[in-house]
Amino acid sequence: MADRARQRKHPDKLVTYIIDRNINYTNVCDVYCKFCAFYRTEKDKDHYVLSTDQICQKIQELVDIGGVQILLQGGHHPKLSIDYYFDLLQTIRRPFPAGEHPRFLAARVHHFADVFKMPLDEVIRRFKDAGLGSIPGGGRKSSLTKSGKRMRR
Repeated sequence: MADRARQRKHPDKLVTYIIDRNINYTNVCDVYCKFCAFYRTEKDKDHYVLSTDQICQKIQELVDIGGVQILLQGGHHPKLSIDYYFDLLQTIRRPFPAGEHPRFLAARVHHFADVFKMPLDEVIRRFKDAGLGSIPGGGRKSSLTKSGKRMRR
């Protein structure tokens, strides 16, 4: 169906692509989605939070093969400071200014507003000032109640 829709919009059969990478900066999460086999708590032995150097290494690997876009994806870590994210965004912008600027999914941005107790528009403004490029859709929508509160199992 997607291919038929593409053919209607672009009958010349030209297809383009980019090389991108999802970087999972942490697997610590306090949402506990029933479908997720990825999340860990801080008590789990295999939990992690990547350092800025580790993330830059992953970006360099992407750049080395011609990649141009990154998505910072990870758990809803309840204890990472806002400075962790700001430092990460600012550090990424310095050595990798040519590609699309880093992105967080909308679900993460809502998490930031909750954890940092800031209005959503302020979170977006401050993260954009720090280097956030865009906020694509997607994420753990099914883990939110109608009021926007996270569900726990």
